[in-house]
Amino acid sequence: MSYLQMGAAREDLLAGLSRAVVHNYLNRVVQDGKIGKVISFQGGPSLNKSVVAAFEAVVGKPIVTLPHREVMGAIGAALHARDEAEAAARRGETVKPSRFRGWSVVDAAFTHSEEVCHRNPNCHNQCKLQIYRIGGDEAIYGGECGMYESRAKSTVRAPDYNRIRQNLYFKAMQGKYRVLDEEPAQAVSAEGKKRPTLGIPRSLSFFQTGLFWVHLMDRLGFDVVITPETDNRIVDAGIEAMTCEACFPVKISHGHASKLKGRVDWLFLPMMIEMEAPPNKKGYYCPYLEANSFMLKAALKLDDKTTLMPAIYMKYGRDGLIKAFREEFARVGLPFDQKAFAAAYDEAWAAHTAFARELRSLGKTVLEKLGDRRAIVVVGRPYSAYDSRTNLNLFATFSRLGVIAIPQELLDLDPIEIEDDYPNMYWGFGDKILKTSRYINNDKRLFGLYLTSFSCGPDSFILHFFNDEMNRTGRPYLELELDEHSAGAGVETRLLAFIDVIKNQRDVRTLPQGVNVIARKAKAPLQGRTIYLPKMSQGSYALAAAFDGVGCKAEVMPTYTTAGLEFGKSNTSGKECFPCTVTTGDMFETVTKLREQGRDVENEIAFFMPETEGPCRFGQYNYLHRMLLQRYGCGGIPILSPSSEDSYRCKGFFSDEQAGQFRGLAWQAIVYTDMIEKSLWRVRPYEKVKGTTDAVFAEALREGVEATRAGGGLKLIKAARRAAAKFSAIERDEKARPLVGIVGEIYVRTHNESNQELVRTLESMGCETFTSSIGEWIDYTTHTSIEDAHGRWKDKRTWDNGRELAKSWLIGKGQRIVSKMLGLPFAKLLHGRFDHSTEHLLDLVEGIFSNHINGEAILSIGGAFAFREHGFDGVVNAMPFTCMPSTIASAILKVHMRRKMPFVDMVYDGTILPNRNTNLATFAFQAKQQQEARRNR
Repeated sequence: MSYLQMGAAREDLLAGLSRAVVHNYLNRVVQDGKIGKVISFQGGPSLNKSVVAAFEAVVGKPIVTLPHREVMGAIGAALHARDEAEAAARRGETVKPSRFRGWSVVDAAFTHSEEVCHRNPNCHNQCKLQIYRIGGDEAIYGGECGMYESRAKSTVRAPDYNRIRQNLYFKAMQGKYRVLDEEPAQAVSAEGKKRPTLGIPRSLSFFQTGLFWVHLMDRLGFDVVITPETDNRIVDAGIEAMTCEACFPVKISHGHASKLKGRVDWLFLPMMIEMEAPPNKKGYYCPYLEANSFMLKAALKLDDKTTLMPAIYMKYGRDGLIKAFREEFARVGLPFDQKAFAAAYDEAWAAHTAFARELRSLGKTVLEKLGDRRAIVVVGRPYSAYDSRTNLNLFATFSRLGVIAIPQELLDLDPIEIEDDYPNMYWGFGDKILKTSRYINNDKRLFGLYLTSFSCGPDSFILHFFNDEMNRTGRPYLELELDEHSAGAGVETRLLAFIDVIKNQRDVRTLPQGVNVIARKAKAPLQGRTIYLPKMSQGSYALAAAFDGVGCKAEVMPTYTTAGLEFGKSNTSGKECFPCTVTTGDMFETVTKLREQGRDVENEIAFFMPETEGPCRFGQYNYLHRMLLQRYGCGGIPILSPSSEDSYRCKGFFSDEQAGQFRGLAWQAIVYTDMIEKSLWRVRPYEKVKGTTDAVFAEALREGVEATRAGGGLKLIKAARRAAAKFSAIERDEKARPLVGIVGEIYVRTHNESNQELVRTLESMGCETFTSSIGEWIDYTTHTSIEDAHGRWKDKRTWDNGRELAKSWLIGKGQRIVSKMLGLPFAKLLHGRFDHSTEHLLDLVEGIFSNHINGEAILSIGGAFAFREHGFDGVVNAMPFTCMPSTIASAILKVHMRRKMPFVDMVYDGTILPNRNTNLATFAFQAKQQQEARRNR
């Protein structure tokens, strides 16, 4: 419809749709499979001549279309049923008669009625059933779980290990809690004091750590109240409360929290930052779990003084929780007794670990009793796997079908090591999921079912790695992506098909224990290689010059080409961050072009793709890139991936001296290009001769690149002075325009191709813009590096920790000096519009967000508040589709910007949508009104 509105011919649209069908089938179904010479096209879509023609055009081979091809599957099923009946008769088995009623059924008596299902007392979905009675028989539809439609009514049931697990879970906290609206209050403590009520939502981390929290808070003297099991009313309340579009479990969390609002004295919404993990490993939760308490507080307008939100790092044990709860109790005015808390912690931890041991013991028993039978391991996060509404009663369905389904949590994963293959798997659940894949691969009886939710950020990458693991043994698995729109009947159909696949799987291979099967980290010397950088902004060219300046040849990759984008989309699922799709395409377009020139890419080039160490997905880009490079026969190309953890010092890639030289030169290059871009945005909207400012910018960029390549320093300062003078000399009309700040995900907000020329579009709508810079992110990573080094120094005052702290502090000090020297020539032109310091941004979000939650969300929120503070007229949040930090920022900014300043999310995924510019035009009009209102105050 979008392209039709823009005037595209109907024939072209239909051809495009047909080709899209073909590419979707090849990318999602065929994938790496071999395409033969004779291709028979069957099924309903084969009746569409344009789709047949598209297949022939794309695969370059003739397509055979047989008569009656649209019902070929039904004919095959009938023949299969006939063969099975004949085979059963030959074995002397009784053949069941067909259930086909014949055409006479049209004359039978027919009635229809509706009623709410109450068949399963453990289910709270309240499904409205459609009941049809035909000649004495009854057919029931409308149940979300599919139990009425199931063909497995006579099958011997298997144990429901989810229900068994849940029974054990709540038995382990018996007498320590009550369910909201189901049990009377426990009003008095053992000492005769009134027990304040404390509400814990039965959502998200509750399914992993709820047992611990119930024991802890009960021992601390609270009357613990939890919400009932998720039902449709809770789901609806959650969806209604949402201020942004997130995954289904997050929506459910809003429903549970809304049920407790105003009905308890205290609401317990911990910031779940890190789970249990060894000291040398990360165990991050996803950004949504980390920030959920602030999203809930904004959406539900929760009272800050009655909401407990301690920052939880389970990996730091008792001492870490003592610190977190002491700070949080002080914030809300509750007394804190360290001795009592330590005793409560010990009791809660004992209960938590005892339950984990009980599950492992149960899992061992299940596998021992399994014998030679096959079973399915349900892989995924606890809040997806154990909430019966989220999983659509998955385990109960398996039970009815007579299939043994084992929760991932029952497996002993401790002996399995994956660190050599996934050294930067910083998500705790991701670590467990990939270990589970190894466990499955080493037991011929086990097959995986990966349970995920639509728009689950971490799973968009983990699924690639899980698929790679399964492919190494040829082990089939099922991926189930569920959300509020999913229905049990459709899920059961997929389960039945998967069960048939498992039954027919004959050659099941395993991997030997202890073998590292994935060489992810390609290591090769950088000398003699050309380093190819992704183009994020014009600053990428200056960064390439910084590599040249330390003796490493570097070039910027071509970006966003048609072929590259098509490759990127065909090799990603569309669920990853859009920048990952773009950079994937850029890399492979580069490889293709160089190979066409006869270059030996595996020995002549390297790619530059920085990383973070969580919890954002950016840190996984280079691992997916490595996997794809290996798949397409160029796995020997190394990827240079400096980390935000040490503020991109490039340790391990260069010598210490070279690394320090590169980082200093790179920072100069970034600051310089940030300054000339700010000047471009400041002048171009007002230029009298169109194109003048772009020409000055191009010349300034060229001079900056040359000065950086020559070593920067004074040469770059002189280039900055010349650039500032030339920008200032441009003749312009200074009629004021509304000033718009742009925050959001760093790549999309600065990559003009991905954001579809957002800045120019806003300028064409009469606005002046200011975009949060790349330097802002580097400054933030330096700040966190200093904070982390200071924390290590406080914990253990060793020589190494002191040296790291001093080095981090000196880097930060050096950055400030460079920023000041290169920014000084532009001060008059920019009227002081420089990036805000990290410290100032953190101060602005105090009480609204937390610095415990690393990543871009805090910068976007703080940046928007800073723009408001400095008299801007509107804020745009530029983000890729499903970007978690930007979605979190949106959830909070929509509430705090409401009726104060125009705010709009601009979401990009490579599609061209006319309503995107319509929304932007509406925003620009509102910004103009804001400007006029500000003038009249």
